[in-house]
Amino acid sequence: GGAQAFRAPEVLKDVPMPDAARCLQSLRKSFFVRFLTARGGYEDAFNVTQTWLDMHGFEYDDLIVVQKAEDKLAHLAHNSILVDTSSV
Repeated sequence: GGAQAFRAPEVLKDVPMPDAARCLQSLRKSFFVRFLTARGGYEDAFNVTQTWLDMHGFEYDDLIVVQKAEDKLAHLAHNSILVDTSSV
């Protein structure tokens, strides 16, 4: 863990939940899919996140990376559905 966990080589080792990309692909047939993620402590957050998603076959329409979780609010619309995967 620690700060090393937020460096690009470590982040790219993370494994997605089983069937996550397939399920998202199914949802994308009917919905606009935007990843909105807070990655304040991550190295090269946007590029690393985009690389990881692409590497694991996630299909999406947009990717927004913000510094803090509170910053996500500015990107939500009245017709948004937010699925947050933050761990407690």
